Amino acid sequence: MSDDQIITLSYSIKESDLEEEVSRMYDKALKAIFSMGREVPELPDHTLTYQTLDSIQDFGTQIAEIRRLLSNVENIVSQFLAHKAGAAAQPTHQADAQETEHTTNGVDILSKVNSPFEHQRRLAKELQKHENTNKGHKQ
Repeated sequence: MSDDQIITLSYSIKESDLEEEVSRMYDKALKAIFSMGREVPELPDHTLTYQTLDSIQDFGTQIAEIRRLLSNVENIVSQFLAHKAGAAAQPTHQADAQETEHTTNGVDILSKVNSPFEHQRRLAKELQKHENTNKGHKQ
């Protein structure tokens, strides 16, 4: 990995170009994972050395780069799904607020149901239902 500084930026992109951009980033992460698996060095005779520490640091750097790429893809996909769900998300937010009021002995029994990933899944289902409804109207 290079010593390039990581910068965070925000830019606009056409929705029609987004799939290709996200695929490019995801592909880069998957290739890096595959590359790490292929290039695993043989275990040396002695591991209590500075070379072992250097090797561990190199792996950590590669893993951090992969995690950064995957995190970017995850953020973009999550934001895109939330954007597409748009109007369908409003009733879901109200339902979430009502569901979280249910507790047993002060413990939120629905915390798993209201996790961010579960919320994204529900938004995706709403989006799919909305798209299927629109397809039915066009035919």
